[in-house]
Amino acid sequence: MGAYPLSASAVGCESQPNGWDSAFYTMKPEKTYVYIDSFNLYYGILNRRKKKGFKWLNVEDWLKKIFKPALYDIQKIKFFTATVSATAKDPQKPARQSAYFRALRTLPLIEIIKGKFQRKTTWINITEDVAIKAKVFEEKGTDVNIATHMVNDAHNGLFETAVVVSNDSDIADAVRIVATELKLKVIVVNPCVDGIPSKVLAKHATFTKMARDGQITSSQFPVTLTDAVGTITKPPNW
Repeated sequence: MGAYPLSASAVGCESQPNGWDSAFYTMKPEKTYVYIDSFNLYYGILNRRKKKGFKWLNVEDWLKKIFKPALYDIQKIKFFTATVSATAKDPQKPARQSAYFRALRTLPLIEIIKGKFQRKTTWINITEDVAIKAKVFEEKGTDVNIATHMVNDAHNGLFETAVVVSNDSDIADAVRIVATELKLKVIVVNPCVDGIPSKVLAKHATFTKMARDGQITSSQFPVTLTDAVGTITKPPNW
């Protein structure tokens, strides 16, 4: 379903005959599911700015600024993530993430789907000639989970439009299957504002959008909110 009828005037926006106005305003918004790669979103824009006012993001409010409810009926937002661990440098990291998960769960459309962190040994270059061996945590499962959920939901007829918030080319084949084989609309929102948009995702997507600072900063949760457990407070410096 296109956003506008092809007969709309491109010159003077004159009134159209044969009930065009009434047809436009009675267009049914497209049933939409959203798939968010949370770490792509976090490191692509929320954390990269290194300033307050980005991380306490109400994703439902943000998405409805990008995708107008008159055109897109967002029925589910699947938020793909993993539970972080404390480090000596940042022991409060899990507490901040837990507060954010609680805030997200106050949104009726949100479903949080967790992968895991896997510890691995790798070499880290310090200089051109010096490298150290270190143990790091690598997030695993998000790309597979997004691809699986999106293709499965598409086969089950749960949406007309899929919105994918990611710049990860590993999910390109799922985008291709949904867009070209199942003939459903797939919109990719690139959250990596300082990175190069994935050409593979753009190739298969119906169209792409970029995350914008203004829409992020105007879509923050209030400093405090409540759930069934009690008060949720925005972490310091968020």
